[in-house]
Amino acid sequence: MNHILLLTKSYFHKTKGQTASLIALIMIAVMLLNVGIIMQIGINTFFEERAEGLNAPHIGVVVGHGLADADEMEEFLFNHESIIEMERRDILFDWGNLFIGDNMLGQALILETNDPAITMNPLSLIGDYLPLEGDVIYMPHFLMVENGFEIGDVMSLVFNDEEIWFTVGGSTEEILYGDLMSSGIRFFISDEKFQELQVEFPNAIHPLITARMENPEEDNLFLNELFDVTFTLSEQEGEMPYLPTIFAGAMMNRTFMSTIIGITVIALAGVLLVISAVVVRFRINNNIEESIRNIGVLKAMGYMNKQIIQSILLQFGGLTLVGGIVGIGLTNIVLPFLAQVLEGQIGLIWHPNIDFIFGILTLFVVIGFILILAYLSARRIKKLFPLIALREGITTHNFKKNYFPLEKGKSPLTLLLSFKQLLQSKKQLVMVTLITAGLSFSAVTSLTIYYNLIVNNDAFVNTIGGIVEDVLVFVREDDQIEAVRIHLEEMPEIDVIYGVNMGGAFRGSANEINMTLLNAEDTGYLGSHMLVEGRFPIHANEIAVSPVLINMEAFNIGEAIVMSTHDEEAEFLITGVVQTVQDAGIFAFMTGEAMERLHSDFIFRDLSVRLAPGVDVEKFIEMLEAEKGDLINVFNIRVDAAAQLGGMTETITPVAFGNVAISGVVIILVLYMIMKTMITRRHKELGIQKALGFTNFQLMNQLAMNLLPIIILGTIIGVLAGYFGFNSIFVFLMAGTGIGTADLPTPIVWVIILAVGMVFLSYVAALLISRRIRKISAYALISE
Repeated sequence: MNHILLLTKSYFHKTKGQTASLIALIMIAVMLLNVGIIMQIGINTFFEERAEGLNAPHIGVVVGHGLADADEMEEFLFNHESIIEMERRDILFDWGNLFIGDNMLGQALILETNDPAITMNPLSLIGDYLPLEGDVIYMPHFLMVENGFEIGDVMSLVFNDEEIWFTVGGSTEEILYGDLMSSGIRFFISDEKFQELQVEFPNAIHPLITARMENPEEDNLFLNELFDVTFTLSEQEGEMPYLPTIFAGAMMNRTFMSTIIGITVIALAGVLLVISAVVVRFRINNNIEESIRNIGVLKAMGYMNKQIIQSILLQFGGLTLVGGIVGIGLTNIVLPFLAQVLEGQIGLIWHPNIDFIFGILTLFVVIGFILILAYLSARRIKKLFPLIALREGITTHNFKKNYFPLEKGKSPLTLLLSFKQLLQSKKQLVMVTLITAGLSFSAVTSLTIYYNLIVNNDAFVNTIGGIVEDVLVFVREDDQIEAVRIHLEEMPEIDVIYGVNMGGAFRGSANEINMTLLNAEDTGYLGSHMLVEGRFPIHANEIAVSPVLINMEAFNIGEAIVMSTHDEEAEFLITGVVQTVQDAGIFAFMTGEAMERLHSDFIFRDLSVRLAPGVDVEKFIEMLEAEKGDLINVFNIRVDAAAQLGGMTETITPVAFGNVAISGVVIILVLYMIMKTMITRRHKELGIQKALGFTNFQLMNQLAMNLLPIIILGTIIGVLAGYFGFNSIFVFLMAGTGIGTADLPTPIVWVIILAVGMVFLSYVAALLISRRIRKISAYALISE
């Protein structure tokens, strides 16, 4: 064992800088792998645990005004076997507006007091706060973060078409109604303010019924029944109760971004681990070639093959262990930063803790991966006999064709020497090409995600949003829908108007699968971004399903299925696959006529409006609200979508540009190891060239130019792979949300700048690393 340790020590002593670089590379890879996995698993676990800690409801229903049938809803929940706990209280509820950054966003607003009787997600404050008195308001934590509010700031809500001013008193841990994509945002106000608003807006008083289920993840049949009951009540009273809010949907909204980031980080860690493996193989092969005579001496002295191989395994296993331990330690520094970045998305304060047992398992997996590769690379030593090793190999001459004869070349001598050396190092060529391709691919992917979510999100909104026109009009009363529609059709500013139901108000089941039912009055108006395969349903007996349902192999295009609701059923023909982010991708899509077969009194309460070219959306909304504001709520769809995505800026920006920065650092580390190896292997040749009169800069430039062509090649391959492969990657990441195809643009100018920057960085780094030649004399180079 002592002999193996001595050999390992000698390897470390001869390659200190290269060893340090490889440790740094493995450290980054292990850190990213730990961070990505913890984000993937830890945030979901934390959210579920916090929800249980707050006894958060699994469903919440705001019942329409004037419904004495709220008792019927309460009775339905109370008597259902799936419900284990239930609460009912009066709240102030209405559609309103609030600012998210600089954007005014339409949203359902819930105002209530701090009732001590509330047991499901009662008031739970985060950080400092003011007493809940006067005009003080407590808001969900994500609003506090997104708007940068401080305690004592002034804010306003547009409630029931009236602007109301409040003093920011603190933020709350809100589970069910704590994000922009859920069916409402809950605020706490003082008792006196609640009574004042109750007198001012008597029609805004609504019952809120919340309940907890025994098996919320499994009982989809109950959700079907719940949605049917809400529809039945709306038929009785002529007004739609507010849609039930489901815990599973709220959790998906809050953890959506962390999931994407986690997968992206894990993918980058995978790329770095592959790069580490390639570097390890290169290092071992290079060490064998450089130390072939020494290996022959060791074998002649009596060292066995397994001892020499074990020393190599110990060397790379040891540095992987050191790099992995440091990487796990760095996870403690990076995770709190990411938790702070994700605070606005999660809406809760997450204090991530590293599971050291899990970290150790991850470390063992990485070490095992490197050791297996190291053994496969080092086992060639078994075939190296002492005499052959002492003669530095079987052959001593190179009979390959000389593609760059120096005496006939017309190019600069430095360039010819670089290309000549390049062709003599084919393994190095392949290695550097793979590394630069992988890193540039990862960087292009990160920049494209940033561009589509932050800079220009139109394509992203269209892809995940399904139907996205200019304006959405919600008609408050059923008996006013036709009158409002006639008025809109007569307006010259409107190009197209059609009814939609994309909120998940109805559910059905087919082939023993429960799903949300989405509708459009005329699918001919829908954009191609929503269609994945086949065609949109047109007739009353046709239906389309989501990619998730197709992937479950429960449905196929062209087959007939029987769709049933609570008390009706009808047969439909599947004509295509459509996509949108809705109910975790478990949905079906049909026309209004088709929906009437399942609900005879079905009516479109939402009207999707496409304005004529040149019409200003904001001015149109102001005009429409002035004319029909007492009957409708109007939403600027694209502004609302921008506001919802705006909170992702602080999340995506550091991750995207951090990915690019890590790619740059890794390139420098890899170049350092390669350049050190090149100088060591070519020390005699460099010494002769220096003695012949080559300047230091010429030699440095020759070494740098030696790598530049393959760096350019690898960068081009990676950029092209990122450009043409990004949408496939995006679909893979979003596979569980109902997305089956994508056509998101890659910012070409950004990509070109990135590619040029990576090549320039590589060239400059290679020049700087090769500066050590300046301090070595020609005699020392030749005699080393």
